[in-house]
Amino acid sequence: GIFTSLAPSFIAGSLHETSRFIAGLVVFAVFGSAALAQVVTGRLNSTIQLRLAAALMTAGQIGLAIAVLTVDWPLFLVAVIIAGAGGGIAFRSAVSSAASLALPPSRGEVLAVLFLIASAAIVFKCGGCEVVIDGGGVAIKAPLVTITAPTITLTKTTSEA
Repeated sequence: GIFTSLAPSFIAGSLHETSRFIAGLVVFAVFGSAALAQVVTGRLNSTIQLRLAAALMTAGQIGLAIAVLTVDWPLFLVAVIIAGAGGGIAFRSAVSSAASLALPPSRGEVLAVLFLIASAAIVFKCGGCEVVIDGGGVAIKAPLVTITAPTITLTKTTSEA
């Protein structure tokens, strides 16, 4: 959700790349790496899949934060691919777990609820947060979760030459 909604704005605003094709390639990199990671890790057991997914998503998000603050295009692209792979593995693991735990007659309903919850999570996450990226840094405002994180502001400092 965050990549499809915010990546094109960041690419155009901070990286000064106004090509819609490039913005689309970044979004494709997220989903392409997710799909490829699902295929590559499909035979791993669920514990290894979840650990790998958590590590990749964490590394990708840290890389994204650094790339946004330093306005680093190559790091941004690598972080997008890493985070996408982690998200793909996590999603595959969730679908596999839900399908294996459900009784055969209700497997379709269980998977439908899983997809409904995943879709609602994307809407809540993207609709509930406002992220402002400009030359002065990143400001994240979360009006729907003001109890846990009212405002997080990261500022980029520039040294004088």
